[in-house]
Amino acid sequence: MQHTPCLFDQRDDLPPRATPPPPQSRRPEVQHDLPDVDKDLLLLTERDAAKAMSISPRTLWQLRIDEKIPHLRFGRAVRYDPHDLRAWINSRKTHSGTA
Repeated sequence: MQHTPCLFDQRDDLPPRATPPPPQSRRPEVQHDLPDVDKDLLLLTERDAAKAMSISPRTLWQLRIDEKIPHLRFGRAVRYDPHDLRAWINSRKTHSGTA
């Protein structure tokens, strides 16, 4: 059986296809390591604060509801100051005695 040429056989002549650029995020890239939070970022969202602290957003929400963690409210928006979070973390550290 003989192969009949078709349109798709001529694709070798076409230039390689360019890969599309990755989609741009609307939110600025946030480094989630609390000690190295972006210096231009004054406050963290609940999601960013939870990621920076390596806890779930639900745990952070419960700490906020129980008034155990410092936070700011702007209407319905809740934000966290990275400096307050660091101070809160440092106040919660425990030191075990040496044996």
